[in-house]
Amino acid sequence: MPHITVLLNKSPITGEVNAYHDKNTLSIFGCGLYCDVKAKPAFLLSNIMTPYIPIVTDGKEPDLSVVASKLAEGVKKTLSRAQKSLSGAVAGKKRSQKEVVGECLQEAIAKASGNGEYRFSLRQLYYAVRPYVIRETGREPDYPYFCKELIGGYEAEHGDIPLMYRDERGTLYHPHSGRDISIGTIAVENYHKPAWTFNKVLYIEKEGFFHVLKEKKIPEKYDLALLTSKGYASRAVKDLLDALGEHGEEEITFFCIHDADAYGTLIYETLQNETRARPGRKVKIINLGLDPEEAVDMGLEVEEVETGRKRAVAGYLDPRWENWLQGHRVELNAMSTPQFLAWLEGKIRLYDQGKVIPTENIMEESLEQSLEAKLGRVIADEILEQNHYDDQVAAAVRQVKQRYHDSQTCGSQAPLKETVQAELAREPVNLWKNVVEEVSEGIIKNYRF
Repeated sequence: MPHITVLLNKSPITGEVNAYHDKNTLSIFGCGLYCDVKAKPAFLLSNIMTPYIPIVTDGKEPDLSVVASKLAEGVKKTLSRAQKSLSGAVAGKKRSQKEVVGECLQEAIAKASGNGEYRFSLRQLYYAVRPYVIRETGREPDYPYFCKELIGGYEAEHGDIPLMYRDERGTLYHPHSGRDISIGTIAVENYHKPAWTFNKVLYIEKEGFFHVLKEKKIPEKYDLALLTSKGYASRAVKDLLDALGEHGEEEITFFCIHDADAYGTLIYETLQNETRARPGRKVKIINLGLDPEEAVDMGLEVEEVETGRKRAVAGYLDPRWENWLQGHRVELNAMSTPQFLAWLEGKIRLYDQGKVIPTENIMEESLEQSLEAKLGRVIADEILEQNHYDDQVAAAVRQVKQRYHDSQTCGSQAPLKETVQAELAREPVNLWKNVVEEVSEGIIKNYRF
């Protein structure tokens, strides 16, 4: 029900003013006042400030007819502003995801991290934000959009979110060790380059080439680490490249290979240059191709691609080839395996500074360490053999085990199984083998032989 309260110089009037709503019209009447306003039902409070107003009864009821036009105009303006504000508030329930995430992000971070106690993944943050977005927009947030645009945009402005890590996406292969390392935020934070093992890094758009390169020992032949993020380089991969480049004592050459398509050219460009997520690389990355002009000259199979929305292309390309890439592409896979290997080795040799060879001092130190370890093992074996080491150990084990079992028989020592069960109950994070090791140490300490 509509209602109006009228004040005169901030004090309630003695007369009665009423409000009535019919269809789209709000009628206000009483104390000589009568006006119609097109509006929805409303609760109104009107304060009339004036040094004088006529009185029409002994009860000092004011004659509001003298201010009727002003009051009607004020009511119309007030209701108009209120309705616009109300419309904005209703529309606000359908705010953008960016607005909602911006408002709830700190609360979601606190939830995901246990108020800053634990590390959390980007996906955990997504699920912490998700209920807010659904409640405020009525839609579930798109995960890729959330990662790239919402959180990526926030971090571009405010820096990396503390304690948050991104899931592993990509692989680093170390030559000579055969070790594959999954690349993610935490892996990069804990990464330590093996000293004097490789002096080149090849970023490959497609991880599928890893197998043939490993099989043919290309990484070992050129002291070449392999790196991929399966497409565009992740933040972790970019951070890893910069970290590798900071090894001032060991100079590293960085390469990139990609398909001859619009997407592939951008993979190289965003790997090298500044993006919203990360500044430009601290290292120079050499583009080995495949670029369209070379692909055509090689006579590789050209694929037609659908034309339509213009494809973004790296800025280093000639305009002719930028236009060509709008409707064509050539994949690295268009080469046969022998052709690909020959092509890649030819490209690497253009910039190859040779195998890893440390300074004379480092090699001398390595030789000394190797001699010490090998001679130590030889001499130790000779001493042990001369003193019947194996026989002495076997005899000591028999003696100590017998004393241990005797103590169990007389009840001074609990059975091993009970000891293990009790310790695991006391310390659930422990492993049974660790408990057995502790028992072994205690036996040796308490039962001399």
